[in-house]
Amino acid sequence: MLFLWLPAPLAIFTGLYLFKNVSAAFVLFYCGVCLLIPFIDLMVIQGRKPIECLRYLGFRKFRGAILISFFSGAVLCFLIYYFFVLLQERIMNLETTGEVLKTWNIDRRSILWLVPVMVIANSLVEEVYWRGYIFLKLRETVSPLATIFLSSLFYASYHLLTTGALFSLNYALLCTSAVFAAGVFWAWIRYKTNSILVPLITHFFADLGVMLVYIRYFSS
Repeated sequence: MLFLWLPAPLAIFTGLYLFKNVSAAFVLFYCGVCLLIPFIDLMVIQGRKPIECLRYLGFRKFRGAILISFFSGAVLCFLIYYFFVLLQERIMNLETTGEVLKTWNIDRRSILWLVPVMVIANSLVEEVYWRGYIFLKLRETVSPLATIFLSSLFYASYHLLTTGALFSLNYALLCTSAVFAAGVFWAWIRYKTNSILVPLITHFFADLGVMLVYIRYFSS
């Protein structure tokens, strides 16, 4: 269980707090954790073909997926954006948060690559890893309820490293709790449908909401 949880926060901590570079964090987390670990296990050790890996990880269609995904995703995007807009003064000090972002090599020019990476790449690799690979590895040893809870807890854990640096502790805990709740919802959908399609599309919208906040306050 420890092996399933530790690589993600270690990658984020190393990239953001030791290297102080968000690009390093992305490479370590996306490539070193979310893609390399499943690749080694599924394709190298187990010898699965690429199409078999995709089906195993949950790339399956089911009826009503698109409608559910876009409706829930749009609602989530709206809630995230307006949560920060309405409570901005209480959640973060723009100057302090901006300085933290600069120490991670994120400035107004970063919008050209940060938005597509966060909305598309981040959503994709996180779902492949947490609701795909980790979900199924947990499912081999624990109950469905424990799988949903643990996969969501592991998923939320490293978000405290980022939110804790950007916001006050209370709101960092609140944001991390919201990430955990989203993880529970996505893991439950994963369990009920045997697909990561809804979590994936909904995750796109959630990250879009976060990036809209970034564009509004830190890209000009």
